[in-house]
Amino acid sequence: MSGRNAAPGTAHAGPTTATTQRVRYAETDKMGVAYYSNYLVWFEVGRNHHFRELGVPYVEVEGRGLYLPVSEFSCRILTSAEYDDEIRIVTETREVRSRKIVLGYRIERGDALLAEGQTAHVCLNEDGRVTTLPGWIRTHLLGWRGRTMEMVEVYRGPDDETLLLLKSWLESHGVMCVVSSDLVHSVHPITVDGLGEARVMVGEADASRATALVEEFRGRGTGPRI
Repeated sequence: MSGRNAAPGTAHAGPTTATTQRVRYAETDKMGVAYYSNYLVWFEVGRNHHFRELGVPYVEVEGRGLYLPVSEFSCRILTSAEYDDEIRIVTETREVRSRKIVLGYRIERGDALLAEGQTAHVCLNEDGRVTTLPGWIRTHLLGWRGRTMEMVEVYRGPDDETLLLLKSWLESHGVMCVVSSDLVHSVHPITVDGLGEARVMVGEADASRATALVEEFRGRGTGPRI
């Protein structure tokens, strides 16, 4: 079972997916309720489903030499789950930054909220070093894949260090963006039309704010000449 509610224009309101399963006898304790550590296991179940539903299975991420280990987690249990309960694991993309992902979770039984929490993940390369999250992962987790018509260009220029600085500037102000080549499902994005240019794209809801931030960035003396 799954559902989506994508909001491509913001970094903190991404798509939501859901999956269901029943509480196994082995997941309960002597009191007949689900043992607390299983909530984190269910978060993982929801996370794997979330990635798969959004078109970026975690096995593919690892297959491309990238890893997303948990760097932080929290869980608040409100009501216990019991053996054979059918639970619904709801996962949402809460935040996607240049090197970090934050996912939120809800464990539900019918209309009752049993638990809620979140996990934060950093992106590591094969050497175990923190690295930039590829655009193809970001566009999928934000629900932007196949929705480029809802995105707006706020900058066009050489695909160089300035572009990366501008991208970091926007994201540091809470505006998630991608370069046009990031929309290509590839570890090695290509330049636009092979001309060495790229476009910075944002969701329609962030277009006005992003345009103002681009102007501010340019005014700092290190920004793009547009």
